[in-house]
Amino acid sequence: MYIKKLKKLNGVEIMETPNHSSNNNWLNLIKVTKNQNVKEIIRKLRLKYINVRPVWLPNHLQKPFRKCQTYKITNCKKYIKNLICIPSSSSLKKNQVDKIIKTLFKCLK
Repeated sequence: MYIKKLKKLNGVEIMETPNHSSNNNWLNLIKVTKNQNVKEIIRKLRLKYINVRPVWLPNHLQKPFRKCQTYKITNCKKYIKNLICIPSSSSLKKNQVDKIIKTLFKCLK
């Protein structure tokens, strides 16, 4: 439902599974592509009781692991600042997904 409906929303891309892999879809991410304040979008969604959050930092950027990076990860910093984790559950109902999408549309107007 997310993939189909979010294609119509300008300024957001749902992160889809690359062809070379498979996904258990335990987590859905959206990438904000417009010049928008991701923190403000998260705040607005939470005000509507939609449980979203920013993506956590990759291990090599977390304080206890900063000296543990064994290979260069060059693109993650530019991507993680524009990603939002949106609700994902096999128990989500259609009306709940519709509310999430409708609220996203309002946030990005």
